[in-house]
Amino acid sequence: MAGASPAYMTKADLEERVGATTVAHLFDDDGDGTIASGSQDETTLNSVMAEAEALALSRMLRGYTEAQVVTLAGDDPSFTAQVAWVALELASERRSEFIAADGKGRYWTQYERAVDFFDRLSKSRIHSKGEAAAGGSSNTGGNVSPKKSDGTKKTFVFASDTDAPTGRGGF
Repeated sequence: MAGASPAYMTKADLEERVGATTVAHLFDDDGDGTIASGSQDETTLNSVMAEAEALALSRMLRGYTEAQVVTLAGDDPSFTAQVAWVALELASERRSEFIAADGKGRYWTQYERAVDFFDRLSKSRIHSKGEAAAGGSSNTGGNVSPKKSDGTKKTFVFASDTDAPTGRGGF
């Protein structure tokens, strides 16, 4: 992903979560304390943000198109916030001072919450205010919308009797 550009994430989205100083610390590889425009630090920042967007997209494709995901991100700050937490976790894993003994970065808990958010949103278990512009998920209640029966197939009845004409089940 070297040199990748994020579609909707900005440095400001990361700074809103942890502050400009922490973002600079996460991405400043040359030691000057800043992320200058056109620098290698900015390239790294953009690559990590693009990677976070790609991870979110991979989870969201269960129920949305790529264009819908970009629209969701543009219209729902909470969606962008979750992508920012993913980017911060990925960035923290780059620095040994941010890695815990278990090998996870400083923002692992937020990362797990974000992935859960993407999964629930893509399965229509939660909704986003961005869905008004992007359209809803193709999933309903966690499953792909079922096809309606045309009524030509008979319903299978297992072990029916006079007390339970549709079957008792439980076998």
